[in-house]
Amino acid sequence: MKGHNQTLFCYGSTGAGKTYTMVGHSGSYGLMHNLVKDVLAYGSFLVSYMEIYNEKIYDLLEPKELVLRECNGTIVIPNLFNKRVENIEEFEEVFRQGTKNRTTAETKLNKNSSRSHGILRISVGEHKLNLIDLAGSENNRKTGNEGIRLTESNSINRSLFVLGKVVNAILKGEKRIPYRDSKLTRLLQDSLGGSSLCYIIANIVGDSSGMGDSINTLSFASKSRNIVNILDVAQKPRGKDFKNGGCSLSELGKRKPLSIKTNMKFNIQRKEDMPLRSKEKENNPHQESFPTSTSAIGGKKKGKSSLIYRRCKEDGGKFSKNPKLTSNGSSLILKSLLEKPDIVLSPRTKEKSYRAFLKRAQEFESAKKYRLALEDYKTMQKFCDNDFIKQKIEKINMLIKKTRRKPKVTKENVLQIINQGNFFDIKKLPRVGDKRAQAIVDFVNGGNFFETLNDLKLLFSEKIVDSILFSIDDG
Repeated sequence: MKGHNQTLFCYGSTGAGKTYTMVGHSGSYGLMHNLVKDVLAYGSFLVSYMEIYNEKIYDLLEPKELVLRECNGTIVIPNLFNKRVENIEEFEEVFRQGTKNRTTAETKLNKNSSRSHGILRISVGEHKLNLIDLAGSENNRKTGNEGIRLTESNSINRSLFVLGKVVNAILKGEKRIPYRDSKLTRLLQDSLGGSSLCYIIANIVGDSSGMGDSINTLSFASKSRNIVNILDVAQKPRGKDFKNGGCSLSELGKRKPLSIKTNMKFNIQRKEDMPLRSKEKENNPHQESFPTSTSAIGGKKKGKSSLIYRRCKEDGGKFSKNPKLTSNGSSLILKSLLEKPDIVLSPRTKEKSYRAFLKRAQEFESAKKYRLALEDYKTMQKFCDNDFIKQKIEKINMLIKKTRRKPKVTKENVLQIINQGNFFDIKKLPRVGDKRAQAIVDFVNGGNFFETLNDLKLLFSEKIVDSILFSIDDG
């Protein structure tokens, strides 16, 4: 294998001949068997066989559920059973056992349809060759899938859908590649945009009825050709535990401690460093007001009173008094800043904060982001509680109540809308934007349909689906 990890898989719709290409049939050997014969010419190797069924990984040689782990940037599968193979007869026995344990079922389009993705892994020293028989994408309207077959089909289609998203994200140069959205793409992470060699065989159906599926397959293959992997010669894993990809189980279990950062900065000056106050201030140290001069802000002339101070004074605004700090230290300061920031902030800082919050609140208000604007206006109340701010808060509250009065949308309506696959109708639904609407449209156009709204979890995280359901009336 010339020092490189390599991956080979077939891609196409159900019934296109992927399993026939990889596994073979009735004495006609497929690529898996023929490649193994070539590898055996150089000596023995370790073989493992697993499947991804309903987004879970199972060992086909020693039946058990497996988990994926990442160690030093490499995806590893702890406790995966490896069998030493010396000749072709031993391989055929191992392969027959694994194939027997693999999940298959009959559909209208395929009498022996793969219901899982099969991965045969050949390990020679530190190098690995992954031979993958992908389950095909299915149009449930054509296959007539129901019950458990429908669940399997949705899981297969979702993983292939994520595979397409990964290819698109790599080609667009996006910062986040959605490898973690599917077990299949997580396993192929090093093969797609990583450091392994990857070969893709596109299987298409010659029948005109499968024209759409064939176009999708060829489109995927065409896009995948443009992905350039950075080849890296496989290095020998450190340590003695080779079963876990060179990482000990204790190392796999380690997690970096959470680091908590904050952008808050406290600048507590000593009493002698504070600016000189007026006699009135010295007589009453608890009295607080904005500075009458704005020379420190923007370099304006002295003696010009602050606009904010004048507005607060005219409206009868009162600022919180500044009690002496106790000996509780930074914990008291932090609590005070979060609950009443005006207690610990200097007049200059208050004025600058007021201006900043006012500008941002007005921007939110212009963008009709009323809840965010309301939060900023309420924060401004802590700096200067005047009639201007009270009127703004009252106005924003009225606008929020007004925006709530929208036509009721029931779960039955939503289910009907998403199964129709109209992008613009789906985009109008609560908590659904362009990307989520497009994901639903692609899923439905792939021949799938949603029985319940909980099926949206096939595309999105549970948290996102729960937020969508929360925004919809029970009807």
